[in-house]
Amino acid sequence: MQYILNEDEMRAFREDRETLRELMKVIPNRNKLQKMCTKIADEWPTFTGWDEKKPLPAEPWGCILTVGCEHYCDECPVEIICPNEHKSWSK
Repeated sequence: MQYILNEDEMRAFREDRETLRELMKVIPNRNKLQKMCTKIADEWPTFTGWDEKKPLPAEPWGCILTVGCEHYCDECPVEIICPNEHKSWSK
């Protein structure tokens, strides 16, 4: 699969990558980072539903490592810094 990005999208992508690299220098322990990401995904209210016209009260997204049902990483608030190598993506 290929993606075509405009200049602004490419610039934002590069900035996100640089931010990620800087975060990885600050948080060197992979296990601690995973625990932090899982905690945020399980407890931080961010998801308000799929219908923008009728949003639900904000609730946690939930981490695929702790949620007992089929779940995806697409909308996770910490997806970009999460070290989990087995992320689940929606199709």
